[in-house]
Amino acid sequence: MDAERILAFRLARSGLAARSVAGLAEAAACPASDFTRDAALLALSARCEGVSRERYERATDAGAEVGEAPPGAEAVRRFLGFYGPASAGDFADWAGVAKSHAEHLWREVEGELSEVAVGKQRLWLLARDAGRLDSPPRAEGVRLIPPGDPYLQKPNRPLLAPAAELRRRLFRPVASPGAVLKGGRLAGLWRVRAKGEKAEIAVERLGNLTRGDLAEEVQRVAEVRGASDAVLALD
Repeated sequence: MDAERILAFRLARSGLAARSVAGLAEAAACPASDFTRDAALLALSARCEGVSRERYERATDAGAEVGEAPPGAEAVRRFLGFYGPASAGDFADWAGVAKSHAEHLWREVEGELSEVAVGKQRLWLLARDAGRLDSPPRAEGVRLIPPGDPYLQKPNRPLLAPAAELRRRLFRPVASPGAVLKGGRLAGLWRVRAKGEKAEIAVERLGNLTRGDLAEEVQRVAEVRGASDAVLALD
């Protein structure tokens, strides 16, 4: 199993690969500090199900489940549903719990898991997702992923940016840039700022990106921010 296939699987599960539900990206486009880990998973679930932003925000405002801790075994299922294949140690690191506790929760669902060989590692996935991992849909087009989006959480970072220096630039303690994905791969970094009534989106290319590639996405960012138009600065 290679990193490319795992990343494609996780991108498909995130809901970001499907244009029809891209509107839920706005619901997840807030600083990471505004998301509990469980709320991040709920946002991913909502995006995959095509829930409207308005409905998502009503649930958030009402406190419906968002931020509430699920049963431990369900937390493992949710984690693997979006960040598998993974290990109990990966779950412990992501959830911020002791490894012994993570292993205890892991054992509660081990009958639902399928083993996957990734290089020399033995990792696990929900058995019901095994077919999806074998043949993940091919990602197409360009996405501007905002900093704080659940897709950019720690489990995906080494796959998106294998070089440590690039990870340090992309995932900063404060004021991180967003990620530009093209065909599911990291192709640039982006930031946005107000410029009068317009939104100025500055993109730093890391791969092959053109203004035409970015045109639709930068307009969507401007609309989300309530700006009259988008101005693209492409480096």
